[in-house]
Amino acid sequence: MSRLIPMQADLNAKAVTLSLDKIYLILIWVLVIAKLVMGHIPSLVFIADIIMCSILGIMSGRLGGIGIRVRRLKVKYGFVGK
Repeated sequence: MSRLIPMQADLNAKAVTLSLDKIYLILIWVLVIAKLVMGHIPSLVFIADIIMCSILGIMSGRLGGIGIRVRRLKVKYGFVGK
């Protein structure tokens, strides 16, 4: 999924630039809203906890994937040494 994030190397600035990933943003907001709704229903609080764990897992996995991809682009374009 890290390939869905628009990234490009700016050779003049020697940096990798990112664009906003709309799919990821919508997914996180839908999960946050679902967590808030489920948290207010006493019999479904455990589902809110599961959704929160999912949000944390998706976000940490996504950030890790972005970091790996940025590192590869930096090495590819010679911004850093291997």
